[in-house]
Amino acid sequence: MGFKKWLRVPLLPFVAAVALVSLALRPRVRRVTLPLALLGAGLAVWDATRAPVAPGDELPPNEVDGLWQLARARLLPGGPNLAHVERLYGYATAFSQAHGARLPVVRAAVILHDITKEKGEPDDKRRFCGHGEDGAKLAADALDAMGKSKEFSAAVGSAIREHMGPLGTDWRSFRKRFVARACPGWDYPTPSTRESEVLYDIDMLDLMTVDGILKVVKLRQADQSLHETIRQSALDGVESAWRSVVEAGQTLRTSGGRDCGEALRSHSKAFLDAVDWEWAKDLATFEAALGRYKQLRPLPSCLAPSP
Repeated sequence: MGFKKWLRVPLLPFVAAVALVSLALRPRVRRVTLPLALLGAGLAVWDATRAPVAPGDELPPNEVDGLWQLARARLLPGGPNLAHVERLYGYATAFSQAHGARLPVVRAAVILHDITKEKGEPDDKRRFCGHGEDGAKLAADALDAMGKSKEFSAAVGSAIREHMGPLGTDWRSFRKRFVARACPGWDYPTPSTRESEVLYDIDMLDLMTVDGILKVVKLRQADQSLHETIRQSALDGVESAWRSVVEAGQTLRTSGGRDCGEALRSHSKAFLDAVDWEWAKDLATFEAALGRYKQLRPLPSCLAPSP
């Protein structure tokens, strides 16, 4: 997490003053104070440039409603992707405040980050692998039409473009993580702003929840080419929901995200360990088991939706 916003403006002049005072001190003292001042200046410049968003860009309720209309027009009503977006919107406030991200940018990015995942490219793989880039372009068009500033649109677009994950290699199993396996040859940027980091983390954290497990199971069961049992889709298949939980947890960007990820991993593993697989052989019984578990053990408080 970066410095608080109110520190950004006065910090550079303060560091400059410390540097000037250091020049008047004895050489032995100056050797300590001057490098510290220069380090502080570097951190201040880095921190101030991580969220290039115009301060006046807000997202009033009517604009939020317009973005939701766009999302709901492009995502299946009652489907797993729309439910996922709705959950992320609930998580956005607390994580944005905790990590110094601009909430209007995060909210817009949350609503729009998966809008090309179900409609767009006719090829399923191209649509999935490209939905970050394609979604960023569609979001820019929508925000420009609403009259948002170029800086705001660019910040939202960056967050959407940089939300793809989990990426990289799991060195414990010497195996590429899910998106890297599913989309070889695609180049995905690393989250580069606070807003990107928050969207990335809450997206991955939702994947780690029991709701995220259900989402993956539903999507895999809907793929007629897989021929998986519910247990394989959820727990011990080659591309199971549990593997996604593990891989997502390895890539979290913020300190709050990593702490929450540890709690979610334990919560989700306890659910999978408790499932009676002889009974939960179809989606209906698996979802019923999940509902009962959530009644007994609600999600960890780190993902409590904001009011």
